[in-house]
Amino acid sequence: MKKRYIAKSFGKVSCITIAAVSCIGLTGCGVKPKEVISDLKNQKYEEALAKYKDNDWSDKKMKELKSELSDYLAQIVTDYAADKITYEQVTDTITTISNMQISDTDEDIALTSASIKALYSSKQAYKAGIEWMGKKVYAEAIECFGRVIEDDCNYESAKEKITEATKLKYEKEKTDMYKSVEDYLKAGDYASAISSIETFKKSLKEEDAEVNKFYEDCVKEFIDDITKKVDEALKKKDYKEAFDNILDAQKIIVNDEIKAIYEKIKNEYVTMITEKVEALINEKEYMQAINILNNTLISFEDFKTLMERINQEKPVYLSELKYQSSSQYQQITEGEGVTDTLGNKYMPDGNLYEMTNTDDGWNEHQGNVDYYLGYGYNKIHFNVAVDDVSNDISSVLTVYGDDVVLYTLNLNRKTVPTEVVIDVSKVNYLSI
Repeated sequence: MKKRYIAKSFGKVSCITIAAVSCIGLTGCGVKPKEVISDLKNQKYEEALAKYKDNDWSDKKMKELKSELSDYLAQIVTDYAADKITYEQVTDTITTISNMQISDTDEDIALTSASIKALYSSKQAYKAGIEWMGKKVYAEAIECFGRVIEDDCNYESAKEKITEATKLKYEKEKTDMYKSVEDYLKAGDYASAISSIETFKKSLKEEDAEVNKFYEDCVKEFIDDITKKVDEALKKKDYKEAFDNILDAQKIIVNDEIKAIYEKIKNEYVTMITEKVEALINEKEYMQAINILNNTLISFEDFKTLMERINQEKPVYLSELKYQSSSQYQQITEGEGVTDTLGNKYMPDGNLYEMTNTDDGWNEHQGNVDYYLGYGYNKIHFNVAVDDVSNDISSVLTVYGDDVVLYTLNLNRKTVPTEVVIDVSKVNYLSI
């Protein structure tokens, strides 16, 4: 209305004057998009925002401004990635552009923010990696350097740092392993020492000749120690101690040397047992021989031939037969043995039995036992001795075959040990 009014009063000259005055009166009429960008680059965020808000942007200039802003947003990502600008400058710039509330810039702002966020995390990871390197915590350093992204100017450096940290980490772990193993060896704990090296070796991606040599030296020291202990045990003829040592060693490691030590113990032990058992067989002490073989320190298979020989030669013992009924009759299997009235001692070899006859003045109790033979045996052979704690008691030992008396022997304190041999080839039931 004002423009129209002045035009009527002053004609053309006034129009020109009015036009000039009008141009001067419109704030920011001459602001260019590059000026806004320049303020942003120079960190004049308030000025940039004011210039945008106070300016009447034509469609053409608005299009130009949007293009400039889009290019600049892309540029700050590149500059921040290259550490040419700070994170604060980036965030202030993005905040200022966002506050302009220009339509169609939301996507550029969002993409820029996402890129900056990723770069920020990357740079923080690189910084943390450097700090962990300083503290010699290489595993954490490697993890941090691994989170540095390719767009970050620190990417190549991070890769180099990973290589460096990996090497330092390995050297530190190897040094720590050496120290722990040396401590174990000083304490004589070969199991832990060898296990520590083996665990370390399993973690390696490639062979380490130095570690292999250290392992071989440790194993050699262990075998020398085991050899010494075994030799000392064998000198004492303590085969149990010798076997215990080598079996414990086999839990730690099994190699040709350990196997050879075991075979040495085994061969010496088998020779000793064989000589002892053969001597007993020759003396017809079959029960003692069997007891020895049944309680060997190694597999019975190693003495199978000896046992077969015993079974071919020995008689069938009472201990191998099951009795059907008995009274005051028991097998003596442990203790220091028994002594008869005459002072002879009998050891519980597995075939020693006691049968008692008691008399309390009113009742007499007789010991007895019944066996089923089933006509399967030729002779019964046993020794009889008396352990009489009374002054003058006497008794009679009677052997029946199918209720027929086969043998009798009067017993008293003065009875000498008596060997008894009875033909039972035609006996079905035997009673003593």
